[in-house]
Amino acid sequence: MLRRFFSFRFRLGAAIFLVSFLATLIGLVFYYHLGSKLVWKQMSDRIHDYGKFGVILLSAEDIRYLEKLDLELHTTKTTTAGATLSALTDEEKQAILRMSSHQAVMQKLRRLRQASSRAAVFDSPLLAISLPDVEPQIRRVWLAGAQLHALAPFHLRVLASDEVQEIDRNGNGKIDPEEKIYQIGDIFNGTGEKALQKALSGELALTSGYRDQASSVFITGYTPVKNAAGIVIALLIIDFSVAGEFDALFRIKVIGYYIMVGVLLISIAVAYAVSKLLLRPLEEIQLAALRIGQRDFSVRIAVQSHDELADLAEAINLLAHELGEYATHIEKRIQSRTQEIAAILSALDQGVLTLDRNGIIQPEFSAATANIFGANELAGQLFTTLFTDENLGKAVAQYLEVFFRSGKDISPTMLERANPLQRITITNLRGEKKHLRFFFRPIFSPEGEIARLLVTIIDDTAEIQLQEKIAVAEADKHTEFESLIQLVRVPLPILEEFINQQKIFLQGGKNLLSQFPIAQAKIRDFASQTHALKGNALQLGFEELARVLHQLEEILVQFESGNDPAEWRQPLAEALKRCESLILSRTTLIERIHQLLGKEQAGTQQLMRQLRDFWRQQILRQAAENGVAVTVAVDFAPGTQRALQRLHSAIVQLVRNSLAHAADGGRTLHISLETRKDKRQTQLIYKDDGPGFPQLPDGETIALHELLQKGLTASRKPAGLLAGRGWGLDFVARQVTQLGGTVFVGRSGGMTIFQITLPDNYADTDR
Repeated sequence: MLRRFFSFRFRLGAAIFLVSFLATLIGLVFYYHLGSKLVWKQMSDRIHDYGKFGVILLSAEDIRYLEKLDLELHTTKTTTAGATLSALTDEEKQAILRMSSHQAVMQKLRRLRQASSRAAVFDSPLLAISLPDVEPQIRRVWLAGAQLHALAPFHLRVLASDEVQEIDRNGNGKIDPEEKIYQIGDIFNGTGEKALQKALSGELALTSGYRDQASSVFITGYTPVKNAAGIVIALLIIDFSVAGEFDALFRIKVIGYYIMVGVLLISIAVAYAVSKLLLRPLEEIQLAALRIGQRDFSVRIAVQSHDELADLAEAINLLAHELGEYATHIEKRIQSRTQEIAAILSALDQGVLTLDRNGIIQPEFSAATANIFGANELAGQLFTTLFTDENLGKAVAQYLEVFFRSGKDISPTMLERANPLQRITITNLRGEKKHLRFFFRPIFSPEGEIARLLVTIIDDTAEIQLQEKIAVAEADKHTEFESLIQLVRVPLPILEEFINQQKIFLQGGKNLLSQFPIAQAKIRDFASQTHALKGNALQLGFEELARVLHQLEEILVQFESGNDPAEWRQPLAEALKRCESLILSRTTLIERIHQLLGKEQAGTQQLMRQLRDFWRQQILRQAAENGVAVTVAVDFAPGTQRALQRLHSAIVQLVRNSLAHAADGGRTLHISLETRKDKRQTQLIYKDDGPGFPQLPDGETIALHELLQKGLTASRKPAGLLAGRGWGLDFVARQVTQLGGTVFVGRSGGMTIFQITLPDNYADTDR
């Protein structure tokens, strides 16, 4: 607001006003100075004229008389030491006043005072006789002898006096020297009066003025009276009224005030009109300049004069024309260069971008850069926001700050070592994993400061992925070799059961896909088969197959949660296809091992020993993987290898269940696995001293399917690759039922006991 108020228009008007006002003020000052000087000169001349006129009135006899009278008074009334200055008595005063010589002097003094009543302010006193009577301007005229001055400096003896009889004229309640009515013989004390000393030296002099009670202004004039020898014998002292001069000075001031007020008003009006007139072309030039600043180069100013403003308008018009042509040329060049740069950037197969001092990505970046970060537009983004790792983003921000602030003073080698993006791995906006290397190079301004940073990005993703594939292939070969060695050690019944389980799983998956929509019971059955196969795959070292089966479990969980099955049909089909591919790729290997092992059939005792060693090692290995301390007791009765083959998956689930629910606190878990055989049936007894089923009282035995119906087992829950999902005991119960057997669960002496009984058709004959 204040800025608009103090605009150029206001300042121009104020300048015009101040110039005119100050010129008038200076003129009035000189006018008052010269007028007052003239008035005071005329006043001084008038007082001097009256003083000279009064001296002229005194004849030579009057002067000799006054000299004699002063000498007599000085001799008789003043001590030689000057200690006493006595005055005349009344008789002495009357005696002198009756003298004819004194009366002649008094008459001349009175005549001089009365003559001032006929004189105008600026007229000569010699012409006063022809003017009408007015109040005398001389209020007091008297003669003072100079003899006393020699004895008492600045003290004079009154020789004659004629004045208006007034007491206390200034109203201060006392008689002051200028108010005293002097009589013959009185002593006048003029101490401090510079004019008195000047007059005693023979020059006419004026004193400072004083006012009376009526505010009339008087000035005292001292005129020396000299004898025939030129010696000052007395002073003619006149108190002259200068009210007329003061009135004249006051009139000069009032007139000056009126003139100043008039000039003030006229100056304001003239300043406004002149500024408006002068600024009209400037306003047009200003509007034209603003339009040019807004890139409107078609503006032109109409020129109607031939002065400097017209030249300026012509220059603005020429500037607009030249800028218009130059802007058109520059835009074409910029467009051409932009297209060239865009073509170059799009052709680059590596990432390139530029950063300003605030770490903002500039519009100049290659197409490869956008592809690397999986974004269509990067310009205007903060460079550090491209990195999801918060610590990495902070490190990059600090590195950029140091680079811009001190980069020109630090060696490139040190800057490269401090680069936090020398080799990083990120996930871009499309979810792609990228292996990148960043290089920073400074771009200097004309002043030698780092204005921007050129960032080059090398994408090593393809190379690293190739290396990873090679490493995976080598690892697969190594894993396959280890699996081969491990499978050779697996007892033949377990391999046969695993092959048979895979065939059943694949057939179940095909049946499931052909029966959409699917009943929840069938989904749960297939989920149990998948979970059991995953456990066997992990046990035999087929981890890749186990991971695919685990992904299939995740899909089946969605089915079981009540989601629309049709929505998951495609993911289910793809998961089954991957499982089938992996199963078929391993089938040849397993069948080859089966053939090798089948050529040399082991005896019953050797086979049972292999099974005991296998399960003992498997339980210990799985316990170590779960971080559980365990002791294992395995005892298989001869002739139970077929039952162990068919119950292999169930045993896997029981072992996984024990290890998954093992008690904490460093306590050692005790697991016992044994088989028993008679002529009518085969029994598998599995024991552990884990937490078991808290709702099952000690000493009580219950069928597993009843335990499941009562909900006394663990609830189903999400799980990882190694942890259970709450389907293990369901699978055990379902498999034993399919084999025609029974499962009972009991609690005795702190041990949880699973007793699985199979009919006699699963008994083996000794070989």
